[in-house]
Amino acid sequence: MATLRGISPLAFLAPPRQVSADEASAAVARVCPAAEVLPAAAPGELRWRVPDLALAGVLRTLATELDARLFTHVAHGARLVVTLAPDPGPLLTLEAEGALPALLPVLPAAGWCDREARDLGLALAGVDPRPLLRPSGLSALPVQPGLARFSHGPIHDGIDGSAVIHFNNDGEVMRGVEPELFHDHRGVERLAEGRSPDDALRLAERLCSACAVAHALSLCSASERAAGAEVAASVPPRARALRTLLAEVERMLGHSRDLGVILAGLGVHQGGAQLALLEHELREIAALLSGSRMLFGALRVGGVTRDLPPGGRDLARRLRRVGRKLGLLWDRVGETPAAVDRADGLGTVPRARALDLGLVGVAARACRIPRDARKDRPYAHYGEVDFKLSLSDRGDVVGRSRVRIDELREAVAIACQCIDGLPEGPLAVEVPAPAPGAVAHGWAESARGETVTWVAFGADGRLARWRVRSASYFNWAALPAALADATDTSQALGALASDLPLVRRSLGLCTACVDR
Repeated sequence: MATLRGISPLAFLAPPRQVSADEASAAVARVCPAAEVLPAAAPGELRWRVPDLALAGVLRTLATELDARLFTHVAHGARLVVTLAPDPGPLLTLEAEGALPALLPVLPAAGWCDREARDLGLALAGVDPRPLLRPSGLSALPVQPGLARFSHGPIHDGIDGSAVIHFNNDGEVMRGVEPELFHDHRGVERLAEGRSPDDALRLAERLCSACAVAHALSLCSASERAAGAEVAASVPPRARALRTLLAEVERMLGHSRDLGVILAGLGVHQGGAQLALLEHELREIAALLSGSRMLFGALRVGGVTRDLPPGGRDLARRLRRVGRKLGLLWDRVGETPAAVDRADGLGTVPRARALDLGLVGVAARACRIPRDARKDRPYAHYGEVDFKLSLSDRGDVVGRSRVRIDELREAVAIACQCIDGLPEGPLAVEVPAPAPGAVAHGWAESARGETVTWVAFGADGRLARWRVRSASYFNWAALPAALADATDTSQALGALASDLPLVRRSLGLCTACVDR
């Protein structure tokens, strides 16, 4: 039963079915007897090579029978590497090359993935002809009589990054919305090729300053897992706890900033300004922990670079105090009738649509989808700390805001558990170079959601391919559904054009994480 604040406990849902490796292997063998089992260095991952004509059928079977969702989609040379994730269960990776089909008809979350793979040189049949990495300015929205067409951007006042939002307008009401990104595409993944993982960390941290720890942690984890299960398990407990502490401080920063912008969008400017002051205090804590207000330089492959500073217990008290202030401030200004009425029902994403699009993070949990990498596939120290997963039934701006404030409180609790129970031991271990051809995934739950890294290593132990799938890469597809779904331009209701910045921020959509 939902609580008065619209938050549902995790027990509200039946526990998901655990998918076993044997079950997944049997499903692949049944649909595609010609599938070749490939070695997997990383624990919890299964790999197959399948004929090009069988790829779509195998993916459809895994998605429908095992309830597996799209995890990553990588163009690596002439190969297409697609990974599905049953939650919970092992990661299922299929590799194919040749005459490949578009995967959008099988996996609704694969629209951008197909176009990006095509832009990187793969010949995929049936893909949207518009380039993705070099924006064309063309919209797929249908032209309808009586509706005006607008293209807003790529520069937005008060919104980070560059994005063009195409939409059809009926007066002030939007009847179809389509985002167009990649105006600041930087080619960072290509820059990482030929570098060591530790060298590539500087690039990972700067993909997005709001997700520096998440991107760096997922790259560290992928590199450690590629070196083998024993190596991945050898990261010292103290380093794992400090990684978790850093990740939760970053979560507090992300949520406090988003909540402040949401309050400003609701017209509660005083509350937004006060949240900005508390974010500044969190930045000071971040600088104490890492030497950088942006949390740069704190991680390395095999561990961390810095220990907990002297006076760590005082740091825990300081975090608790900031957490209390944030909670009290939100209860005082974010839950007023005026603020709730303004956002009630605004930007609603139906749960079924969220599942189809593979939404992650707050955008998913506000639609009662219990998807969180910290719970689904525990990493760092998350298997050793106690925290609750916050869910909402609303799917709108109010639900997403309430999930954030609850997660902010949980982040304080997790961080304090890491400080109070910090294990003794070294800060890092040396990680040997992975074997030539080794591949692996790494992941982390950023403030915006599940961030995934896929790496492949060359003969010299350096990166041959690095693919980053940020939370926003999937979640941008929620914007049309939240405002005026481009697939249903005949709907009677739609959001106002002036609601766009507020809904976008409530979904936690980032351009920097996508324009990599």
